[in-house]
Amino acid sequence: MKNQLNIFFSFLIISAIVACGGNTEQTNDTAENTHGHEHRVMPELTDGDPKVANEQAATIVNLYFDLKDALVQTDATSAQAAAKKLADAITESEEAFTSIKSNALVIANETDVEAQRTTFHELSDEVFQLTKAYDVSEATLYLQYCPMAFDDAGAYWIAKEEQIANPYFGDKMLRCGSVSATID
Repeated sequence: MKNQLNIFFSFLIISAIVACGGNTEQTNDTAENTHGHEHRVMPELTDGDPKVANEQAATIVNLYFDLKDALVQTDATSAQAAAKKLADAITESEEAFTSIKSNALVIANETDVEAQRTTFHELSDEVFQLTKAYDVSEATLYLQYCPMAFDDAGAYWIAKEEQIANPYFGDKMLRCGSVSATID
């Protein structure tokens, strides 16, 4: 009888592990681990007013979406313009986001869409950290992943919509990718 109980409890534990492992939806906490970065706390954008800081961060994220959409369209000129707007939105007083601004300026000065996409990969990592640190959207955002980007090294990006529109391949492989996590 004791053996049967041990087998039963072992079966329950294994079933629970398998069931949890089969879950394809990840929480925000596991998204950080999947994304390959430790969670870092972003410095405040302004001196004290969290509402203003969230609004500033939301502006940066929304301009990031314009850039992502230009890359989905494989439109280097529109990507340059969107990246310039993004860089211009980050003031000198927002030192915490100089890396975002720097990457946006690289894209704004680049005419080759593939080079823009490489820098966009770095920019996406930074914007992901921004979405974790600030309340940037009333709607759910999606951390999306393409396993084939950059010679199968894979790359993430953030989207407002759940349907995949791949900025790393554009119309060549528009729907390549999956939702890796949600950002609420």
